Amino acid sequence: MSTSDDESNTPHVFYKDRPEWQDIQPIPSDEGPAPVVAIDYSEQFADVYNYIRGVINTGELSRRVLSLTCDAIGLNAANYTVWQLRRDVLEAIGVPKLIDESGLDKEFEKEFTFCEKMIENIQKNYQVWHHQKALVSWAVGYDETMKTMQVKNPEALNIVFKRELQLTKDILSYDAKNYHAWQHRQWILSIFKEYAGEMDYVNFLLTDDVRNNSAWNQRYFVFVSLRDFSPENLMEELDAVWEFVKVALSNESPWSYLRGLIRLAGDSRAVLQKEVVTRCKPLLSKKEGTSVPMLGLYIEFIDDLLRNGEPDTSEYAEVVCLLDSMISTIDPIRAPYWEYMKRKFVNAHADKVAQMAS
Repeated sequence: MSTSDDESNTPHVFYKDRPEWQDIQPIPSDEGPAPVVAIDYSEQFADVYNYIRGVINTGELSRRVLSLTCDAIGLNAANYTVWQLRRDVLEAIGVPKLIDESGLDKEFEKEFTFCEKMIENIQKNYQVWHHQKALVSWAVGYDETMKTMQVKNPEALNIVFKRELQLTKDILSYDAKNYHAWQHRQWILSIFKEYAGEMDYVNFLLTDDVRNNSAWNQRYFVFVSLRDFSPENLMEELDAVWEFVKVALSNESPWSYLRGLIRLAGDSRAVLQKEVVTRCKPLLSKKEGTSVPMLGLYIEFIDDLLRNGEPDTSEYAEVVCLLDSMISTIDPIRAPYWEYMKRKFVNAHADKVAQMAS
C-alpha cells in the first residue's frame, strides 16, 4: 500500500508500543543543551518523528517505513526530509513504473491519488507539488537534464498530460492565483510540448476575471512557447488582447502584456507600436482616458517611435502636454517620476523638434 488509508479509521498506537517496531531505536530531537525556545511537541508528534530519525539512521527503506512517512506527513506536510524519505522508499520497493496505454500500475496509481489528496488539502505547500512532479517524471521517464522522455506512446502520455492539467485546473478553480499550481502547469506544458489548447483555458479565465494577473502571465508564457512571432500572428494576438483591454482600461496587466508582446516583434515593432498608439488616441478623450497604465504605454511608444525617426512634432507636443497632466492632476502621487520622464523625453527629442520647426 502507498497510503495509510486502511489505518486512518483505527485509533493511533504509538510506535514505541508496537511490537513490530521494537527493532528500531527511536532517536529524540536534539535541540542542544540549552535551547532558547524549546518546542513543545505533542506526544504523538515526538513518537512518530523519533522513529523517522531512527529509520533514517538505520537506512531502512521498506513498506513499513512508507506507512510511517504517511503518519509523519500527516503531522507536518512541509517536512522535506520525510517527503524525500518517502521517495527513496518508493524507489527501493519498486513502486514507480513507466505508464503504458492501459494506464498507471495499480500501486503507483495509489501514490498519485495519495499526493493529489494532499494537494487538495494543502494547496500551497511546496513539498506536495514537488512530490507530484517526481511522480510524473517517474511515470513518463522524464530526464530533467536531457529534457527527454522514455515513454513514447501518445496514448500513454496523454493519460498523464490530461490528468495533470485537470489537477491544476481543479486547484486553480479554488484560487486562480495559486503560484504552485501555475508553476506545475507550466512545467507539464513544457515537458509535453503541448501548448495549442492552453489559450482557450486562458481566455476562459480572463473572461471570468480580466484582472487575473496569473492568467496574463500564462498567456505570455504560452504565446512565447509557441514561437510564432510573425507580423500576422502578432497582430492577431494584439486584436485578441485589445478586447480585454476595452473591458477595463485601468487594468495594468493587458498593457504590460502588450509591452512584452511588442518586444517580440523584431522588424514589425514600429508597425505594432503605431497600431497601439492609433487605438489609444480615441480613448484619451473619454472618461477612462486618465488610465495611468494606458498613458504610460502611450507615452513610451511615441517616445520610441520618435527615437526611430518618426517625424511628427504634433505627437511630441501631445506627449509633453500629457506628461504635464500626469504631474499635476492624473498621477500626482508619482509626480517626481513623471517630472523625470518629461525631462528625459524633452532632452531626447529637443534637437529633432527644433530642426523640424525651422
